[in-house]
Amino acid sequence: YVATVQGDLDFVKLEAWYLGHQENFNTYTLAATSNIDLAENAKIGLEARYVNLKLDSDTGFTGDERDNAMFRLAVDGKVSIVNARLAYTQTDKNGGLTAVDQDAKNTSLGWFITSNGVPDAKYWQAALGADILDNLNFTLNYGNLKTDLDNSPTEFKLQEVYGQLTYKMSKNLTTYLRYGTYEEKINSDKNIDQNAGRLQVAYTF
Repeated sequence: YVATVQGDLDFVKLEAWYLGHQENFNTYTLAATSNIDLAENAKIGLEARYVNLKLDSDTGFTGDERDNAMFRLAVDGKVSIVNARLAYTQTDKNGGLTAVDQDAKNTSLGWFITSNGVPDAKYWQAALGADILDNLNFTLNYGNLKTDLDNSPTEFKLQEVYGQLTYKMSKNLTTYLRYGTYEEKINSDKNIDQNAGRLQVAYTF
C-alpha cells in the first residue's frame, strides 16, 4: 500500500509518504525541499528529510521489533561554474534500515559508503567542483561515517575521497571517470585501505 500527500508552496515543496508491505514492514517519510535562485548564475537547494521504518514481527529478521529511522539535512548550490554540496545524515541507534534500494532517496549513498542499514550512524558528505567546459565537470567528493553500533566497545570509521570527471556528450549520452581512496577502521586499526577507479558510459532512452 502506498499513500502520499504533497504540496507546493512556491518557496518550499512538502511531501509525506506512507508505504506498507504486507507482512514485511511499514514506513513513512516526511520531506521538505526548496530551490532558490539567488541571482542569474547562482542557485541553492535545501533538503530536510525524516524516514521511519518498522519491520513486522514475523519477518524473521534479527531485531524485528526495532524501529529504523534516519534524518538528513542537505544544502547544495551552484554559482557560475562552481558547484558544491554538504549533507549530514544520522540514523537511529536501534537501526538504520530505511530503504529497500540503495539508490533510493531515503538513504544517503556515497561510492563505497551508505547509511542504509547502519544503526547509530553519523555520516558527513561534501562535494566541491567546477565546470571545465559547458559539458565537462570535475567534482571532488568526501564522505565520512562513524558508528559505535549503539554504544558498543567497537567504533567503526569509514572514509572515502574521490574525484569524478563527468562528460555529457549529448542529452542522452553521459560518461564519467572516477578515481579515489577508501579506508575502514575498527577502533584505531585500519581494516581496509584501497584505491579504486571506475569508467562508466550510459545512454538513456
